[in-house]
Amino acid sequence: LGGQSRYQIEKKAKQFFDENYPSIFRENALDFINNIDRTNTESYIVSASLDIWVRPFAEKFNMKLLSTQAEFKDDVFTGKFVGKNCNKEEKVNRIKLEIGDKKFDKIIAFGDTSGDKAMFKFANESHYRFFH
Repeated sequence: LGGQSRYQIEKKAKQFFDENYPSIFRENALDFINNIDRTNTESYIVSASLDIWVRPFAEKFNMKLLSTQAEFKDDVFTGKFVGKNCNKEEKVNRIKLEIGDKKFDKIIAFGDTSGDKAMFKFANESHYRFFH
């Protein structure tokens, strides 16, 4: 994707989303997401995937996105990241930065890769491959 414009990449990401949503999601995951109490819950997608690919999903699900950031210069993707890859310990760093001093009754994490282990340890409750 390096060398492509932000517009081209965002268009491809949106097209992928439009062509594949909701079929690429497990029905039980969609049911869970659609039944989140938005008045009493903050929800995040925390992903090592590039922000440009995951943003359409975060927008659809009304969730904040914490992910690896694509670097653009003059609206052209350099093929590099801004900062670190949002994986392993970096997931926890991004969550802590985002929530700051907020206090929560419970932090629940869902994930399906080894890159989620640090996030699981940080959370009060964690679920590995919960929706599989």
